[in-house]
Amino acid sequence: MKKLLIGVVVLGLVAAGGWFYWNQQQAKQQRMADRFMPSPAQLYSGIADQVTPVFDLHGYKIAMLVPGDRIEGDSWVFRGTARSGNLSPAYYGQVDYSCGPNGGDDGACWKLSQLVVDGRPLKLVGAVEGDSAAMADETTALENRESQALGMNNALDNNAASSDSNDPQASAGQSDTSDVMKPDGGANEVDGADASSEPAAVADNGGTSAASGDVWRTTSDNVNARMGPGTDFEIAFAMPQSTPMQLLEQKNDWGHFAYSGPDGKTYRVWIYMNLVAKD
Repeated sequence: MKKLLIGVVVLGLVAAGGWFYWNQQQAKQQRMADRFMPSPAQLYSGIADQVTPVFDLHGYKIAMLVPGDRIEGDSWVFRGTARSGNLSPAYYGQVDYSCGPNGGDDGACWKLSQLVVDGRPLKLVGAVEGDSAAMADETTALENRESQALGMNNALDNNAASSDSNDPQASAGQSDTSDVMKPDGGANEVDGADASSEPAAVADNGGTSAASGDVWRTTSDNVNARMGPGTDFEIAFAMPQSTPMQLLEQKNDWGHFAYSGPDGKTYRVWIYMNLVAKD
């Protein structure tokens, strides 16, 4: 009788344990069903599609991308190696998925919430909460502003040493605004009557665009200098962080900078203001 009682108790415990385990598994499966489970290809493309516009803005390319683990909710970490010229900095970041378990792998569902390259957080394109259209619009706007930032109208200040000013800095600033490279290659001084016919970036300066004397530098060696204030303009080169610059004017979040080239002449470029800092 005693053995029978013990056997019943043991069987009851086994049955209770089995029932508890089954319930736990059912709950786990339900939670998994309520979460988005991307394939490796979906995860990779979702991350790459978000990282690429930011990298393009800062002059990087993806050399290697390794999706990482899922963290809280529908968020994943990733890491990899970027490429910019001869540099191969490491990067890492985080993406979030916002479309739920049945939202598909559309690019609008992925949001980049963090991207750090070589220890430096990069400015993201579009707000994390924004929709894909807003992100695309802002990407275009940022690219336009950046390419315009290299507004180098042949970049060269031919009259940087003009006799109109005894101050070398003021002379450089005035030549930026009053001497414009014409299509035929000649540099003509813009008088009051002709100033309004020149591009706004030149005409708006007037006589107040002389450099202030503050020294500015890019935040890294991978910042694109462009031929004008926006990404519709051609990239001239990546401005080294070691090059001192002087701010001549600002236009639509782009700065017009003067710097001395290796040949000793003064050149001008446009750079997005978020990518430069004052010494």
